[in-house]
Amino acid sequence: MPCQGERIPAITANVQLREAVFEGPAFLRGLSEDTRSELKRRIGLEEHPQKAAQLDEAEEAVAVANAAIRMVASALQTSGGFEGNDQAFENWMTTSSADVEREIAAEKSKPETPPTPKVLSEEELKADIGREIDRIFAEGFPSIFKSAA
Repeated sequence: MPCQGERIPAITANVQLREAVFEGPAFLRGLSEDTRSELKRRIGLEEHPQKAAQLDEAEEAVAVANAAIRMVASALQTSGGFEGNDQAFENWMTTSSADVEREIAAEKSKPETPPTPKVLSEEELKADIGREIDRIFAEGFPSIFKSAA
């Protein structure tokens, strides 16, 4: 019986084997769950290269953002006098950000309400309609409105 390393190329090359590998539990196919998951990932990347490229870009963006966050946190730790004392810095950060965390949680728990439309008075409404009519006529008959102005 071929080992897992020998099966992978055969499975990726044959559509029927690809389908069979994913029909039942991994152990019935002679693959570990990790190997089967990796195989599924590789096949997905091969079959959808554009989405794979987008995923790569997104992962790179997350990595860059995480690196920036670590740099800022390190600078904050140093400037705050917590250099070398990670636990004290973590405690300070937790305490300092508690209010912001509560605000975020409260904002997330609020039901979304549609914006309230501005209620115009009758005069404001007439003025808006008049301006809109003037604009329409000016666009439709530019030579008349240029000479009148």
